[in-house]
Amino acid sequence: MKILPVLIASLLFSAFANAECVTVDSGPPKPSSRNVRIVASVKGKPVRDASVEVLLEGKELFSLRTDQHGIAALPPLHPGYYWVTATSDNRLQAGTYLYIVDNSSKKTTTLRLGLQPPTSAAQQELNAAAREVLVTEHLQFFKGTVQEPSGGRVPGAVIQLFPKDFQVEPTPIRLTANENGNFSAPLADGAYVVVIGLPGFKSFIAGLQIARSGEAKELQVSLKIASGCQARGF
Repeated sequence: MKILPVLIASLLFSAFANAECVTVDSGPPKPSSRNVRIVASVKGKPVRDASVEVLLEGKELFSLRTDQHGIAALPPLHPGYYWVTATSDNRLQAGTYLYIVDNSSKKTTTLRLGLQPPTSAAQQELNAAAREVLVTEHLQFFKGTVQEPSGGRVPGAVIQLFPKDFQVEPTPIRLTANENGNFSAPLADGAYVVVIGLPGFKSFIAGLQIARSGEAKELQVSLKIASGCQARGF
């Protein structure tokens, strides 16, 4: 199974090196009220009749279409983590995580999704390979620090998170380590694959299990120096 981390690292390098690749970026899920409306657009213009799908734990709950203003009002949602995607008739798409925390508020949260070309073939291969990574870390929360071999912090490292055992092609949560090399994101309990990298370093790949019974520790990531094409590829 040692070939899997190498395969994933090479795919990740390919996905970031190809200037034509377009990945829909999604940051950590932001707290939302239970009433949500999705606004789909392309370069600021509303997209009519885009398909909006809402998934829970990798399974589709329901789908609906945007109106002439590019808006789709979701039915009230229970507290929890959801994945929302919007896809136009010409296959432009976007996705985001949704974190419902308030079950009583009558306020409406608006999420704006800017549709882009679909995920590259290299990213799709990376998604497929990520399914095979074994879970080696059992944590209560997702938080950590990226360092280089001498112990210095690595700012700007790119962190991608994939849910394991997903049933539909995911768009990863994408984060960037801050100026001190720190990163964090609120995650629902479950299994994930994390890929962390930066030009000049080899990628770090690991399987994570987030649960209340996990260890109350931060993830300490030490990136190794890359050479040759690896150093240029990420």
